Amino acid sequence: MTRARLALTFLVAEHTGTLEEYEQLAASVGALLTRGQREALEFGIRYERMMVDFWRWVADRDEDGTERAQRAADA
Repeated sequence: MTRARLALTFLVAEHTGTLEEYEQLAASVGALLTRGQREALEFGIRYERMMVDFWRWVADRDEDGTERAQRAADA
């Protein structure tokens, strides 16, 4: 595994873990939060989902680019 791929895997895992923590927090104490706290938590959840999607997209794009480069080199 390349260093770049390892870094992408780490980023996806970190953001996924944070997202899971936020979702568990929302499920366990969401009703106890003030409106502002709830909005902040919801923002955090949306942000982490966006980051997970983004880093997965980067990883997929990187794989596609590597495959294209290999095909071009083989041609």
